[in-house]
Amino acid sequence: MEFPDILDGAAVLEFSDRGNYGTVEGDGRVVRYLAICRYAGGTRYYLFFCAGRGGGYDVITDDLCESLESCKASAARFGDVVWHKK
Repeated sequence: MEFPDILDGAAVLEFSDRGNYGTVEGDGRVVRYLAICRYAGGTRYYLFFCAGRGGGYDVITDDLCESLESCKASAARFGDVVWHKK
C-alpha cells in the first residue's frame, strides 16, 4: 500500500518513514507517520499525525504551520525524521 496523495481533503506534499511518534492524549492509536499537507487555495501548511496501515493512515490530529520548513521544525522534536516527497 502506497502512502495516500490526499489526507482529510488536503494534498500530501511530504511524508515520513514509518516510526513510533507516540500517541495523542485521548486516542489509543500510535502515530506511525507524519505528513506535511496543504489544502487547495490555502496559504498554510499542516503537519498531520497519522495512524499506521492498520489505521488506514487516519489523521489523528494536526499542527497548523506557516511554512513547510516550520512543519519540519515542529516534527524535529521526534528526532531525525526522514521525509519523502510526493
